[in-house]
Amino acid sequence: MITWQFNSEEDKRHLKESGISEKIVDILDSQKTFDHIFEHTKNLYKVFRASYMQKILLLSRGKNKLKEKDYFYTTPIHTSYQTDLYSRLIKALQDNGVQSNEYKQLSAQWAKYPCFISIGHNPQLYARKVKNIKIYEIQDSFSQTLQWEEPLINDSSKLELHSC
Repeated sequence: MITWQFNSEEDKRHLKESGISEKIVDILDSQKTFDHIFEHTKNLYKVFRASYMQKILLLSRGKNKLKEKDYFYTTPIHTSYQTDLYSRLIKALQDNGVQSNEYKQLSAQWAKYPCFISIGHNPQLYARKVKNIKIYEIQDSFSQTLQWEEPLINDSSKLELHSC
């Protein structure tokens, strides 16, 4: 699931002030690779938040040999692959191999760690895997309510609701 988020308790007010009408941007198949979801999320950010100048630079990227990193130099991008847990997992693999107890323990923790992508800052696009999505349609109305479980670092989950 990909949503807009602010680093604030007043998410709804900030979304409205930023001209964002829907918190939920997209829902993707959970079988998609991390790289596919990462590219899709970056492209959504470009479409919704890029200035005209940034869009023109992006279009002329081939002519001027601009690289994507030049476009994103001011846009914070964070993923679960930049966390301390992942760094320790890779170090244990390189130092001790896959049979070491340290690697096995960290690998088990990593398997439970919520995978995420965050692009931008106030607002940022936040992509992550969620569980048990349900859609409730209200009869005689055009509104729907989405419900899902948001995985947390401690291997539990938090129930989320969104009306649209």
